[in-house]
Amino acid sequence: MATVEETPPEWRKSTACVPSECVEVARHGDHVLIRDSADVQGPVLAFSNDQWQSFARKLGFLNKDDQAQSCTRREI
Repeated sequence: MATVEETPPEWRKSTACVPSECVEVARHGDHVLIRDSADVQGPVLAFSNDQWQSFARKLGFLNKDDQAQSCTRREI
């Protein structure tokens, strides 16, 4: 069985993209990953579930009862 480190993340592109200005998001283990879709070999930001929930709430994508996983299933 493959471990999280061996399994590549499944990236999803934001629906709020404009040409050359887009991000992709992926769940990987117990982290949420963010990258620039124009530079897929570039840096990746990694957030814990708690950090992602806090970030998404501040942007208005989650209310206080939502969980981090529900935000990553929605395309931001």
